[in-house]
Amino acid sequence: MEEVVKVGMAELKIARAPKKIAALGLGSCIAICVYDPEVKVGGIVHVMLPSSSMATDNQNRAKFGDTALPFLLEEMTKAGAKFERLDVKLVGGAEMFANEIKNERLKIGERNLQAIEESCKKMGLKVSGRCVGSNTGKSVTMDLESGTIQVRTINGTVTLS
Repeated sequence: MEEVVKVGMAELKIARAPKKIAALGLGSCIAICVYDPEVKVGGIVHVMLPSSSMATDNQNRAKFGDTALPFLLEEMTKAGAKFERLDVKLVGGAEMFANEIKNERLKIGERNLQAIEESCKKMGLKVSGRCVGSNTGKSVTMDLESGTIQVRTINGTVTLS
């Protein structure tokens, strides 16, 4: 039976093949999925909010778009991954209440995506795949044998490879 490592909200987890790693029930949150194909190590961080400056309790680096990626890269490096081999994909960032949101500040999914893409750019990482936006929740599973990402929504399944 295959082992799936589950990543909860505001958590970061690293795993190695033959395991899989998954973040379930992403709404406005974003899963940053990073994979090193040579050592077959992957990590997911489940980001809740765009900026650590938004919270008084900002010690959890996995929780924020501006601190999650550097934290994930540190942990991936400890597990043997090399920066130059990393593949980055983003999943989530829905606007779950799009019809009710008039205030731009409340568009958390969009703001999460902007913060994470800015962090990727600042760190010199190219995002190779995205399944972001819309107004439906998503769940993501990364196969650490192949690096393939399966994204499930109420509308079906999408594969990012």
